[in-house]
Amino acid sequence: MIIQHYDYNLRCNGEPVYVGNTYFGFFSKDALANQVGIRDAKVYQPTTDELARAKSFPVPLNPPFPDERWCMVRRVDALVLDGGPHGLGFVRGSVDVDPAMWFFQAHFYQDPVWPGSLGLESFLQLLQVYAAERWGGLGLRAKGLGPGNVPGALSALSLNSQPSTLRTSGSTGGR
Repeated sequence: MIIQHYDYNLRCNGEPVYVGNTYFGFFSKDALANQVGIRDAKVYQPTTDELARAKSFPVPLNPPFPDERWCMVRRVDALVLDGGPHGLGFVRGSVDVDPAMWFFQAHFYQDPVWPGSLGLESFLQLLQVYAAERWGGLGLRAKGLGPGNVPGALSALSLNSQPSTLRTSGSTGGR
C-alpha cells in the first residue's frame, strides 16, 4: 500500500481561490478487502427531526448546474437548510455508479476507481444545490460566494464509495 499526501493552492490573478490538502493511495486487493475508513472520523448524522423535515429531489441538469455527463450527484437524498451540527445546513446526495461512466475508462487502467477529484466535485455540486435552495436563482454564483471567498467558513466532506453507489454528505459553518 502506498499513501501520497500533498497540499494544493489554486490561484487566480495571484489571489487564492481554493487551498487545501489531500491524500490518495494505491492499495492491494487484500488492503481493499479490509478497509476501516478514516479512523476516528465523526461524520455528522442528521437527527430524526431533520430527516423528517428533509427535502429529497433529483439534482437539476439545467444551467447553472452541470449536464448529465458532468453531474457527479444525481439525487439530493436529504436537504435541511437549518440542519447540521451548527444549524447552518445539511445536504446529502448520491449517484448510482455506472461502469460505463466516461472517467472509468482511464482511471485506472483495468482497475476502475471513482477519481477523488470528482468526489470533491460532487461535494461542490451539492453545495451549489444547497445555495440555490437557500438563496434561489444561481445559488453560489448569484451571491458571489464560493469555497475560496467566504472568510472563516469551514466545510466538512465525507465520501463513502461503495461498489454501486457514491454518497456525498456535507455540512458547513463549523469551526
